[in-house]
Amino acid sequence: MRRRTPTIVPLLVWLWSTPASAAPLQGLPGTWSGSLFGDEVQLVLEAGGRGELLGEPVAWRADGSRLILTDEGQDLVYAFLLQGDRLTLSGADLVTPLVLSRKGGAAPASGAEPSAPDPAPVRSIPAPAAKGPGTKHTQDVWGATLTIPPGWKLAEREGVLLLGSDTEAGLIVVRFARKTGLDQLRQQYAQGLQEDGAKLFATGAASDFRAGKNAGLAGDLTGAADDGTPLQARAIGVVSAFGDAVVVLGVTSPQMFAGLRPRVEQVASSLAFTKPKELPTASFLAGHYWVYSGTSGYSTERKLILCKDGRFSRSSESGGSGQFKNQYGDVTGTYGAVGSSGGEGRWSASGNQRSGTLVLQHPDGRTEELPYVVSEDRADQSGWGPAVSFGGTKYQRTGDGGCR
Repeated sequence: MRRRTPTIVPLLVWLWSTPASAAPLQGLPGTWSGSLFGDEVQLVLEAGGRGELLGEPVAWRADGSRLILTDEGQDLVYAFLLQGDRLTLSGADLVTPLVLSRKGGAAPASGAEPSAPDPAPVRSIPAPAAKGPGTKHTQDVWGATLTIPPGWKLAEREGVLLLGSDTEAGLIVVRFARKTGLDQLRQQYAQGLQEDGAKLFATGAASDFRAGKNAGLAGDLTGAADDGTPLQARAIGVVSAFGDAVVVLGVTSPQMFAGLRPRVEQVASSLAFTKPKELPTASFLAGHYWVYSGTSGYSTERKLILCKDGRFSRSSESGGSGQFKNQYGDVTGTYGAVGSSGGEGRWSASGNQRSGTLVLQHPDGRTEELPYVVSEDRADQSGWGPAVSFGGTKYQRTGDGGCR
């Protein structure tokens, strides 16, 4: 707090999920203490809406499951979870959840305590017993088959599978990770998940998990959505005999997590694998690609989109700034420069899933050929596939090539 340092994606538009209920306001006032990166943190919340953070005066208010601290006109919005004498904050300027313990009762306050109706009690709802075996779904390109729980629905978006229910809270996201093993899964889990829409952090070490003969890892995460809504998740990665992995991630509110957790394990346990289907080169290369490079005072961002329908678009933006100096080292002025370029047309490719040639056909009849090489470095993997070097420049894959 105050010492702060791209893709759940817009999937957390709360598809098929239930937001957390409000926690009782009367439980928040008091003196709270904890540790953040070895530094003591003390938070005082007075019943009248005033308080202190790190010895500095702040105003505070609670809005549902959000704790809002106002310091010099700036609002810091934290997701909070109150469990007796334990208060957990996440989001805002925190890069990891902060756990605070109550050290004293409510501090005296001038003015009346803000009144608020008592919220309805919150209870965890266990997943209802499954009726029937569920429905099998096969992804030939992944070489993976999973079972959709009875009463749940499946949709596909940007190369991931989304599972949701009209009667059970939570969203389950299933992703494919090519050339990914247990060591990489363990590392990715420890790093947590920070994407547009949510920040999730591991709550402990990953534990072993098995889906039939296939080994995997499982662990829980906690965090918040961008609007401060508390989130809790279960992540399970299962590795195939062909060196790939499928990751199953279930996300919901902390109050509803007990019901979603067994569903995530049910889906992960149902995973079975065959050899992934070899895609035609054009289908394999289709995707959204991005690369950024920068030095002191200058940076370049490039985007390349190879649409599934054979269209392509390309853009590049660069900018820089600096100072003019005379022979004595005195600053005599400053400069800045911004540039952009782009293009579009049709694309095709020849080769295989390791290397080949990308052909860009421009509207003016000009043809451009770029050799491509697919990275085999596990550090270059994303949820959409491996990074690819086009013409000697390595691009990270950020989408599946779906274009409108």
